[in-house]
Amino acid sequence: MPSEYAKVLKEVKLLDTYLSSGYVIAYIREDLEGAHVKLAEVRTVEPIEAAPMSVQLLLTTAEARRILAVRLIAQQQQARQEPSAING
Repeated sequence: MPSEYAKVLKEVKLLDTYLSSGYVIAYIREDLEGAHVKLAEVRTVEPIEAAPMSVQLLLTTAEARRILAVRLIAQQQQARQEPSAING
């Protein structure tokens, strides 16, 4: 059984991998299982028929959910400074 620290590292690494690959946090739903996170791919140029890809993650550790909140705040601040960066 992996340690709590190993679980945190795995969840944060997965989240950061998607965020650094052009995905943004689109939706978060919390329940007793953890944080259900939907990440949507942001494309600067896309054909009308091409829908953005999305990924769903389940973050179960409290530390990973805290880091998710930090990443969401950073995303919102970036969107305020560069509205076209997030909204296409």
